[in-house]
Amino acid sequence: KYYMNKLLFCYFVDWRKVMRKSILPLFVLICISVMCTGLLAQDGVRQFMKVTPEGTEIITEYGPISGHATDPGRNTSAGLLWNYPHPPTQPWISSTVSIGDRGTQVFVGQDLNYERAQLFSVTDGNPPTPIWEDTLLESPNNVYMVDSSQTGDFHVLLYRSSDATQVYVNCYRTGSSTPIWTWTPPFVGGVTTVGAAKVAIDRAPTVVAIGAVEYDADPLVDDIIHLYFLDPITGAVNSTYDKIRPHNKGLRGWDLSSNGKRLLYHSSTDCYILDIPTLTEEHSSYIGASFDSHCISGDGDKYAYGKFYYVVLWEKIGGVWSSYDHYIGSGKYG
Repeated sequence: KYYMNKLLFCYFVDWRKVMRKSILPLFVLICISVMCTGLLAQDGVRQFMKVTPEGTEIITEYGPISGHATDPGRNTSAGLLWNYPHPPTQPWISSTVSIGDRGTQVFVGQDLNYERAQLFSVTDGNPPTPIWEDTLLESPNNVYMVDSSQTGDFHVLLYRSSDATQVYVNCYRTGSSTPIWTWTPPFVGGVTTVGAAKVAIDRAPTVVAIGAVEYDADPLVDDIIHLYFLDPITGAVNSTYDKIRPHNKGLRGWDLSSNGKRLLYHSSTDCYILDIPTLTEEHSSYIGASFDSHCISGDGDKYAYGKFYYVVLWEKIGGVWSSYDHYIGSGKYG
């Protein structure tokens, strides 16, 4: 209050001087503001900064300024927007898809006879036309997994060589079907198989997480789960982490927190939580078998999975992980 009074007093005392020096710049500023306001109202666009636990981002919204402006992908009616069928002469199996850039883009990995990466707009017609396609993947191959950043137009795709000895990761932007980078795990010997490699990108994005299993030909030799954490813009490796597991335990459940801080991964009977900045295994839990239902919360403080007869939630409170489970009945699994 004291400084506010001093400020008002100064403005009162020097009012004539302030007016003489400021009247022209102030007039120009008002004119520019009115013009910009008119243009924004006409185009139906506004920008603002949003701060979330995952970080800070600039939001661009489209729609009537006088009402509730929304992203263009949400200015749609309820129901089916479009359906994309496979070519009759080239049936494919597409088991991996992601939605990114605040729900406005769809990224798809096609497999079996039609191997390619495809990017679509959510608001396209029916049937939609791909914005672009990347058909230059190593062929033949298996497109295995894709993921998209939620507040940017980064899309990652993981595919496998036909002899099952190597995996590759491509990172794309909206403007081109040519990857901004391609990366291969630096295995020395060993074999990877489909089902033993994963990829994920966080919300901002700040990190691309890649997991691949290196097998030894000798069944008595343990496997190595290699985890790599890459810069999403350059593809440079920022850090790595290795986990030794008994032979043929694989890599099953997989989820990256939205803030890019924690990674959930699951190998056969056990689930692990890795703190990425410190490369510390924060927590692990015994599941008992291989299951595919796993997820981690946006801040990485909760994770859940399903198993025989139960669904289980773990939560970190005050530095301690505690679990809650829900019985879903005999003969069922989450």
